[in-house]
Amino acid sequence: MNNVMETTMNDLIQHLEAINAKTQAWIDEDPTQRWAGMCVTDPTWWEERGITTVAQYEREELEIAVYEMTKDACGYRPSGLKEMTNEQLEAELEYLSKRMDEKFEEEKVMHAKREAAFLVRIAEMKEIMPAASTQDIIRIIADAEECTYENFISF
Repeated sequence: MNNVMETTMNDLIQHLEAINAKTQAWIDEDPTQRWAGMCVTDPTWWEERGITTVAQYEREELEIAVYEMTKDACGYRPSGLKEMTNEQLEAELEYLSKRMDEKFEEEKVMHAKREAAFLVRIAEMKEIMPAASTQDIIRIIADAEECTYENFISF
């Protein structure tokens, strides 16, 4: 490895070690509730992937983030990320982040509607079978829908 390559690889490894230290500090704040993966710090591993500088690493991470988030937010895997500039990728990531927030809010509303409808269904069955407990009614609904009682325990 030549001197320039060593310097850039050393910079990359130091950058990754700093990320790992920050991640470890976050885990250490609440180790029973937090877990995270660590960055590989083996230079050979990165060289095999053609990544030898911090800029290359950050670009790779940006592409991966856009690729994965597009699937979650939009339901498909994007192509053409290699042709995009970092600025374009960052703008796409910002858009996807907003889309994920919207999707999360939509899902919360849908969940609340389903929960409300389920509670109405329980109340209606209580009128028909006043002696039945809520747990019994949930079991009856679960049986009718071929679900398990455990799916409904949160109610």
